[in-house]
Amino acid sequence: MIKFIKVVLLVAAMFVCDAIGKTVPPTEASHSVRVTYYNPDPRQCFGDPLVTADGSKISLTKLKQGKLKWIAISRDLKKIYPLGSRVKVVSEKFPKISGTYEVHDVMGPRARSSIDILLHKSHGHLFPVHNAIIRKAI
Repeated sequence: MIKFIKVVLLVAAMFVCDAIGKTVPPTEASHSVRVTYYNPDPRQCFGDPLVTADGSKISLTKLKQGKLKWIAISRDLKKIYPLGSRVKVVSEKFPKISGTYEVHDVMGPRARSSIDILLHKSHGHLFPVHNAIIRKAI
């Protein structure tokens, strides 16, 4: 019962912090990750750059319009955030990238505790490498 109450309080704190623009430090239910971005470019992807690890096809038109909010996740986090799951990203440094994303791709084997945000090449360098908090989206 006490564990249940702690979980309820933690979830409530996350919603309150989201509402006032503050992040919650990483806990069992969230993870601090390194955030980078990638483009569907043959030099940055394995195989067909327009097909993700789960077989989803990337629409360049929708990506350019900002209608696709997809990420690749490092392999060490794949069991917690499997392909197809929704992830809430909270970035204090760059709030513009905060939001809910779908996991459609997997990063290379050297990446650890990281996510890669899929961006159209026309969006340029929206943010530098930095840390953020992720957790499962409800």
